[in-house]
Amino acid sequence: MRESSFPTGERVVGSYLLSVTVGVAFLILVFLAAVPAGGHGAIQVMVMTVMAFAMTWLTGVIVAALPCALLALLARHFAIRNLLFYLVAGVGIGLILVPVFLGITNSISWYSDPPDRTNLTMLQGLKHLGAGFAIAGALAGAMFWKRAGQHYN
Repeated sequence: MRESSFPTGERVVGSYLLSVTVGVAFLILVFLAAVPAGGHGAIQVMVMTVMAFAMTWLTGVIVAALPCALLALLARHFAIRNLLFYLVAGVGIGLILVPVFLGITNSISWYSDPPDRTNLTMLQGLKHLGAGFAIAGALAGAMFWKRAGQHYN
């Protein structure tokens, strides 16, 4: 049985979900490397990591769905198989997600936050978080290309 070189809808959706998973996993690893565990136990760190992964993944899947769908339709229509397109698209979508992340994190206040805490501005957020989100987006774009994008013709 010869496999079609044109990816099915299921393969595209599965590739999208896998690419979001790869991007979020990278962001969580960066977060874990940047924030020391301090006096927290291993179980507490694992539980918080799993919770952060689940919430970030769900948010990423929902927020990135429309831009990714539009770019996937564009790539499918024009049969774009160039890895560079998917890398640039991933970086762009990753940077689009920075304001969403800032909106969520600026609206949440923890009991351990100092009373004079100031929220990050958009420019500060891009400066501090932009590189991580851009790399995560590039990794996600590369994963989508590997699973579906390179098969468009």
